[in-house]
Amino acid sequence: MNKKRLSPLFGAMLASFAFGAMAQTTGAVKPSYEIPGGDTRGDDGPRGMYLQDGVALYPSIGYSYGRDNNLFLSSRNATSSNVYTLSPGLKLQARGRSSTFTFDYNSKFAKYEESRQDDYSDYRLGGVGEFVFSSRAGLRLSVEDNKGHDARGSTDRGSSTDPDVFSNRGVSGLFAFGGNEARGRVEVEAGRFNKRYKNNRATTFGSDRDTDSFAGRFFTRLTAKTSFLFEARSAKLDYESSTSLSDSTERHYLAGVTWDATAATSGTVKVGQIRKDFSVSSRKDFSGTGWDVNAQWAPLTYSRLGFFTVKDFRESTGVGDF
Repeated sequence: MNKKRLSPLFGAMLASFAFGAMAQTTGAVKPSYEIPGGDTRGDDGPRGMYLQDGVALYPSIGYSYGRDNNLFLSSRNATSSNVYTLSPGLKLQARGRSSTFTFDYNSKFAKYEESRQDDYSDYRLGGVGEFVFSSRAGLRLSVEDNKGHDARGSTDRGSSTDPDVFSNRGVSGLFAFGGNEARGRVEVEAGRFNKRYKNNRATTFGSDRDTDSFAGRFFTRLTAKTSFLFEARSAKLDYESSTSLSDSTERHYLAGVTWDATAATSGTVKVGQIRKDFSVSSRKDFSGTGWDVNAQWAPLTYSRLGFFTVKDFRESTGVGDF
């Protein structure tokens, strides 16, 4: 049976502006969660507008222009168009002695000169609460509301006159035990997300699903700037349609190293086994090697070069099992 796997993805990015420089990288280059502490006003990054003691507002905006010479990923009669994007954002952060609350809104509005029906407006609205119990224990709770789209031609669903629009909402929590610089460190994470499509229901109803995820990570420090890590993750995908054959459980068992060797270089390399087990026997399960590699080099304060490659699962959108 035809299977669809996310092909190994290789990328290199050079960015010289503050907005969204490394938005496409995967995975963390340090332990997934660092226990907050102290005043961060001296940290690198955008300086917020301080409204009062402990409360800051961080506005941002980005603009880009590009040209897509095959808007619908077609093998014939390709459509070309200029595209303009505007990306406003806003973050409000309130810091206390043992807790931090962050609310952020990020959006992206795109206009296509030659195909206005493919214009889109995506956004992410999120809230995060961080609680410090001690220098060795911290908790992060998150809630998200995302609105996105699948561009026409990017899926195997039937053709439509406009992009498929979806919402993806959920909550997650991460507990960390072990100081940021401790010899050993443990993280436990869980979350639930609900993805629902809003239009073109004749073809998108079969992609509505709930995802429950769990993860555990162990870090042990090898040197002052390098740690060994082991990660076990599980995700249960439950499709809304009672006739769906795509319900499955995905498992990842990865090991590797994460480092922050110098002020200019950091990275994570994780390699191991990935499994996908379907709930029905008519679909073929998969087990094989997977990886997640992410390295960054910042030779200058205003420049970054990033390399990443990942082998993982991607859900089918109409053809094949995955």
